[in-house]
Amino acid sequence: MADWARTETDRGAVFITDKEIFRMQGRRSIFVNREDVYHFYYLAPWLLGDWTEQVLRQYHWLGEPMDAKGLITDVNQLVAGDKGKGYEPVREWYVLLPVRAGKKHVGSLKEIPSEKWGQYWRVFRIPLRRRPTSDGE
Repeated sequence: MADWARTETDRGAVFITDKEIFRMQGRRSIFVNREDVYHFYYLAPWLLGDWTEQVLRQYHWLGEPMDAKGLITDVNQLVAGDKGKGYEPVREWYVLLPVRAGKKHVGSLKEIPSEKWGQYWRVFRIPLRRRPTSDGE
């Protein structure tokens, strides 16, 4: 899965997962990770509130049953700049789910099929609303 992420996704793609190792192996950004608390606590304690909010949001997104509609809505708000967190340029968002998560709660998420990781993991691309370009298209 990490090989696929490195070769088949945009370098600026963001992945929603609670597996911190994916950031290193896939060389792609992850939305938030609980292990980052030490960095925030010691290096940027004024950001701990925002970090905690993101951890709780991700926990809600990845919970069972999965809230696909909430995930899609929240990610689109992040990309639209409503939260002011710098996610506006991100064009690709993915969520990694264990196979046990089932299929009935994935809504309009687009599954990326694979025989390599499909036995254990499912990867979904999060649909983004088309944003108007600067020339009005």
